[in-house]
Amino acid sequence: SEFRMLSSSVLTVFVTERLAVARLCNTACFLMDETGLLFAEAEGTSTAQLLRIRVPGGDIAPGFQFLDGERLIALLGFAGTLRTIGFGVSELSVNGEELVVRLQSGARILLHLEKQYGTIERHLQALVAEKDLFAKGAGSIETLEYIDLRYGNKIYFKPK
Repeated sequence: SEFRMLSSSVLTVFVTERLAVARLCNTACFLMDETGLLFAEAEGTSTAQLLRIRVPGGDIAPGFQFLDGERLIALLGFAGTLRTIGFGVSELSVNGEELVVRLQSGARILLHLEKQYGTIERHLQALVAEKDLFAKGAGSIETLEYIDLRYGNKIYFKPK
């Protein structure tokens, strides 16, 4: 918001509305802006298209700061890249520094919260490019229970 006094009797107010980039949920869901600040309760189907990020129990409410803006932007960019690669992202779950990406197929990707996800993205692209393991590329992920990327340059995965 911005206030300007144009004269002693005229006050001009400029209001910029917050833009929701995701929903943060535990027992209830709240809209979150690009800085990680929760600003309103998420109601109705108009917010259903926003990425859902789950956090463990505890009090969250408007005014709660989820992540700093840099880490949030990296996280949302990572989710977008996963969709571009062909992974159907259903929701993210964050617990401390642990991140679980839940895919529409039911598979999970386990990793740590990062400030940059470039290396992880390259690991996932290399994994789904292995035609001996994943004949349908990212579409083959439905055959997995999880992919674990928490151990440096090692990739673990478990078939269903």
